[in-house]
Amino acid sequence: MNIFNFNKKPEDEKYVGALRRGAAVSIDVWIVLILRVMAMQILGKIWMEQQLITFFEEFEETFGTQTIKDTPEHLNFILHHTIFIHVIIFYSIVVMVGAIYHALLNSCVWQATIGKRIMKIIMVKENGARISFQRALLHYFLSLLPFAFLFYLMSYQIRNHLTFYQAIMSSQLNLIFGILFVLWVQIHLFTKKRTTAYDIICNTLIINGKTSFKWPWSKQLDSNA
Repeated sequence: MNIFNFNKKPEDEKYVGALRRGAAVSIDVWIVLILRVMAMQILGKIWMEQQLITFFEEFEETFGTQTIKDTPEHLNFILHHTIFIHVIIFYSIVVMVGAIYHALLNSCVWQATIGKRIMKIIMVKENGARISFQRALLHYFLSLLPFAFLFYLMSYQIRNHLTFYQAIMSSQLNLIFGILFVLWVQIHLFTKKRTTAYDIICNTLIINGKTSFKWPWSKQLDSNA
């Protein structure tokens, strides 16, 4: 039995289509972008700024210039310098800002990010129950897989001086990944409950509704307040 109160009755619940789901995603993209810029500014000021100063000082001492070029010597210096690890950690934290935003809000009493809340849709398990933080986190990272393929294809295209179409058709592996990419992002057009591939894997649904909790951190007892 679902312990959450919704503004819509169970018989009025409908599965959410791509348009409203896309609108919610668009809102969340801008919110996460702002949060990431704030995180980059804060981390850059208190941590990365000094790391970069040290790196460029040591780079100039070694090569007599602060201009980094695409040469084996310069690349080898970067890969073996501590700045390489710091940059990886820095951008990992920036990525996790979005992951935590989606995982916390989708698994809280709202059962929705701010974008979903505005569009009056929620994320639930197949049985209507609230999802866990771990499930929400997995759902987020699975939703990013198409972007990983696009980045790979763009780099492949640039490296081999090909058009986008030529990059896809140049190898069987790229073609297979291309087909999987289309299915990954468009399979909801053919599923009864309008579920994406990552919805199916995570056993989640996006449905119309809005929990009665005022804040994401509200307690369950507040639902009747």
